[in-house]
Amino acid sequence: MTNPWDDDRFEDVILDDVRPSGTGWELRWDGGTCFGLSGEYDVTPKAGDHVRLYGDGFGYPVRGLALNGHVLYYETEQEYRDRAAAEQLTRDVEKKALADAARPEMDARVAALPECFRKRIERFRRNNADFYWRYERYEMSACVDAVWIADVMRDQRDPTEWLNNFRALPWDAQKALVPDLDDGHSGNTFGMALRLAHHFVTDPRLVYAEHATIATLVGCEDAGCLPVSDREMVAAGFEPFPSTEADDAAS
Repeated sequence: MTNPWDDDRFEDVILDDVRPSGTGWELRWDGGTCFGLSGEYDVTPKAGDHVRLYGDGFGYPVRGLALNGHVLYYETEQEYRDRAAAEQLTRDVEKKALADAARPEMDARVAALPECFRKRIERFRRNNADFYWRYERYEMSACVDAVWIADVMRDQRDPTEWLNNFRALPWDAQKALVPDLDDGHSGNTFGMALRLAHHFVTDPRLVYAEHATIATLVGCEDAGCLPVSDREMVAAGFEPFPSTEADDAAS
């Protein structure tokens, strides 16, 4: 283990409380800030102990930890980055292998979508060759449920008002109205499902032009959802938007 004593990027805290957590410990200080300590270290921390956390502070990775002056673990910033990159590469290789194996089934699911949704997925695949294994399953959770929601929404007297009321309902009530909804949504995927459902009912072109669901997390370039040109709209079989509508769709 690298010697941490020349590392000046750390935070010193005094523990207010220590609670068992699984096989390890939950360390608490400043009235609620907490951090998990693995049970692999042969220590029993307690309130009043001094802890030094190596890193850039709240919201950033903790690269090392010392308890009462005894270093339990430590990495330099470069060591942390190298290890994190190696671990991410391993996860990516495994994820791509799973996506490759499931590709025929996923292609069939995409082919079964309404045209504007199918072309939406094709647009993201075209703009990012890695989209299918990185983000497609995430995107599909929003697209599939958008179709289920739209099927109910389009039969309402005022679809937009119905959707606004539906959005405010608790989950059990939403499931009662649209039983096929996926129980595994995040707030982001479900929010996009609602947005795409409204597009599908009011103007299906917007389904094609809308940002990818993952874009709020990784950015448009990585998500494959760069702004759609008039030429691209026409090539996909859609009438281009007037300039103000195009600006709204890209915002």
